[in-house]
Amino acid sequence: LFLSSTGMRWKQIPLTMESIQIMNNVYHQFSFERLYQYYVSILPENSTIVEIGCFQGNSMCCLAYEIKKSNKQIKCYAIDTWEGTLNEPDMMNLDIVKHNQLYDVFMNNLKRSNLQDYVIPIRKSSLEAVNEFQDQSIDILFIDADHSYEAVKADIEFWYPKVKTGGIISGHDYSPYLSHHNGWPGVVQAVHEKFKDVIDKNNMYPQISQLCPDCWIVQRLD
Repeated sequence: LFLSSTGMRWKQIPLTMESIQIMNNVYHQFSFERLYQYYVSILPENSTIVEIGCFQGNSMCCLAYEIKKSNKQIKCYAIDTWEGTLNEPDMMNLDIVKHNQLYDVFMNNLKRSNLQDYVIPIRKSSLEAVNEFQDQSIDILFIDADHSYEAVKADIEFWYPKVKTGGIISGHDYSPYLSHHNGWPGVVQAVHEKFKDVIDKNNMYPQISQLCPDCWIVQRLD
C-alpha cells in the first residue's frame, strides 16, 4: 500500500549478483529487498533511515549493503530488543531466542557480510528508543516489530512525529489484498485507523506491488 498525494513513482530495480550473495549470507529471504534498494536510491546525503524490528538482520544486511554501495553518508539505525516478541510463540520458541543469542546472530550476520560499520544498533524497545530521536529527524522509517494492533498503533503514533515532512513512514506485513495470506489483522487495523483518509484518496497499491506486495508506505505531508 503506497499512500501519497505527490505523484511519486516507483521503478523496477534488478538485484545484483553481489546483493543476492549478501542476502544468501543470512538465514532467510524477505519480501522487501527491492523496496530497500529504492529507498537508498532516493535518500539524499546526510539522511537517516530507521528500521524497527530487525530479528536476525536479514533485511538490515540488504539495507546496509545498499548504503555501502551508494557511497552516500546515510545514518542507518537498527532498533530491537533482540529478545523476541512475547505474543509470537513461533519466534519465542526458537533456540536462539530461548538462549538469548538473537543479538549475537544479528551482529554476526552483519560482520560476516562486512557491513557492521554501516549500521547503528539500538538495543531497546521501540517506545524506549523513540526518545533518542528528535522530531522531524528521520527521512525513512520502516516498522516490522511487534505485529499486534496495540504495538503497531503505538509505533505509528510515537514515531510519526520523528519523520520529516516529506519523509516516508512504512512497514511490513500489511496484506489485506493478498488472498493467499491470512496476514496480520492488527497491522491492517492500526494502519487504517491512522491513515484512513489518505487510503481513501490515494490508494496506489498496484504501483508498488512488484517492490513489496505486503508493505504499507505513507509519505508525511503535514
